[in-house]
Amino acid sequence: MSHSLDQKVSAIQHIKQVEKVRLILGDQLNAQHSWFQSINDNTVYVIAEVYQEATYTRHHIQKASAFFLAMQGFAAALQKAGHSVLYLTLDDTADCSSMPELIISICQRLNPDVFEYQMPDEYRLALQLRDVALPCPKACVDSEHFFLEKNEFKHYIKAGKHNRLENFYRKLRVRFNILMNGDQPEGGAWNFDSENREKLKAKDLTEIPEPLCFSNDVTAILER
Repeated sequence: MSHSLDQKVSAIQHIKQVEKVRLILGDQLNAQHSWFQSINDNTVYVIAEVYQEATYTRHHIQKASAFFLAMQGFAAALQKAGHSVLYLTLDDTADCSSMPELIISICQRLNPDVFEYQMPDEYRLALQLRDVALPCPKACVDSEHFFLEKNEFKHYIKAGKHNRLENFYRKLRVRFNILMNGDQPEGGAWNFDSENREKLKAKDLTEIPEPLCFSNDVTAILER
């Protein structure tokens, strides 16, 4: 465990008896999640920059920087709202080669009653968190990202048969009344893909708006 990680974990450890450690991944920065509807001083939220997640495949540097900056901002927002947050940078987690290794280190130090995590959207990471052996019980909860829970997919997707994503979308639009006019799609068509496939003409280029740019300082993230 790196010295900086040891210090940050120890700071949490000395404040309170930890009942729950909850992991928040970089694509789970949803303040509307039911986790955050109440504040518990004995619950610690972990948001961590991990080398594994930045390098398991090639990422554009702007994407990696945007993720880390968003994670940092979300951690600050949770703290401001009164939650206990353990935010770890790449420097803090440098000695941990993987997400499971980091989680094990944290749980060994904080000794929580339970480790909780939201179901990852990536199968790769879902398997890692499912199989990690911890010194405490663990529980997986819904990420609340999607209209359907995982166990509902079997009612829409048939194994061994050809399934079109468009047909799946149509069923969900009808069920949840999204872009619908009664029982018909808004605009009279389910999609306008044929129009969207038309090529840009030279005169169209003048109508492209200026790009929306942001002046967020990511110097520290780039250095890490």
